[in-house]
Amino acid sequence: MHRLARSMTGTLAACLVTMAVTAATASAQAAAAGGPPPPAPQQGPMIVQQISSGFVLMPEIRYTELNHSWGTQIGASGGWLYDESLFVGGAFYGLVGGAGDQQLTYGGLLTGWSAPITDSLRVGVRGLFGWGHADTLEEWTDPGYCHHGTCYGPSTQKSWVYRDFLVFEPSVNATIRLARKLSLDVSGGYRLTGNNYYGWDNQVNGAFGSVGIRVGVF
Repeated sequence: MHRLARSMTGTLAACLVTMAVTAATASAQAAAAGGPPPPAPQQGPMIVQQISSGFVLMPEIRYTELNHSWGTQIGASGGWLYDESLFVGGAFYGLVGGAGDQQLTYGGLLTGWSAPITDSLRVGVRGLFGWGHADTLEEWTDPGYCHHGTCYGPSTQKSWVYRDFLVFEPSVNATIRLARKLSLDVSGGYRLTGNNYYGWDNQVNGAFGSVGIRVGVF
């Protein structure tokens, strides 16, 4: 009887050892073969924000200085807005009233950069590089002269001056969203002009402020 019990105990121990070795071998093989990875940590929802590019058109009205007087300009700009930030296009402006019937037209390449402040407000800078034409009524002083014993004193006269010029016009602007494709643009800047005869021309240089309605991507 004791012999039978010792035989059964030995057999049971051998079976337990065999099962443990088999389980360890299977676990090692599963690890070597690359078992299922541990669960990834939980993350918050992914937010995807679409950035748009597209054509922008903006008619505007300006109040500007010309030859030390003020007048009204109308004009328009248009071009491509890339990633809602970089603008490349062109613009043209003409004087339509005020400034003593003087004339001023110019246009050229317009570039700009803007950045969002809120979902409905962007601020930025722009610069126009181009050419134009101005007719200004200017005062000049005749120093006087003598002729055959008769002398004429100095006198102040006015005359029209016609000139073509190059123009550089930096400005700052704020754009306010009104609707999905409609925005209000407010800007201010200074016009710098010159040519090879007058140099930088103080008669045509001048400040301006403008209001425009922008149609296109914000």
